[in-house]
Amino acid sequence: MLFEAHTQKGLLLFLLVINSALLFVIDSAGMMYLQFLLITFILMGLFIRFKLKIAKGLLSFEILIFKMKIFKRDIYTNQIASLHFKRTGWSTKCVVVQTTKGLNLRIVNFYPETIFEDLIDFADEHNIAVIKTKDYLILEKQG
Repeated sequence: MLFEAHTQKGLLLFLLVINSALLFVIDSAGMMYLQFLLITFILMGLFIRFKLKIAKGLLSFEILIFKMKIFKRDIYTNQIASLHFKRTGWSTKCVVVQTTKGLNLRIVNFYPETIFEDLIDFADEHNIAVIKTKDYLILEKQG
């Protein structure tokens, strides 16, 4: 099953407007170059997408800018130590895939929302430990 997430466009658009407004106030050329560089990074950030694919014995994670793949990581079941289900913010669910080697994978704001049930099924199927915090259990009861 394929799941997707996007960057928080509202925050990035706010930063873009603020930096664009500051561009007209700056006198020095060095600061202007820095502002252009910052605006370029913010514009690129608007087009970042994340993909997670749950396959047999494998979690495949990709980061794309436009349609260009800039990062891909395949995590096999023997590399997964546990799945930590947590709450982030007031009402957002999050899963941290704890790996035996390398960096952990944080899964938040992916759509469709069935990702959490699919990850629990994936963990049960492959005998991976599932840890749920109290806050996550409250969110799970709310629906």
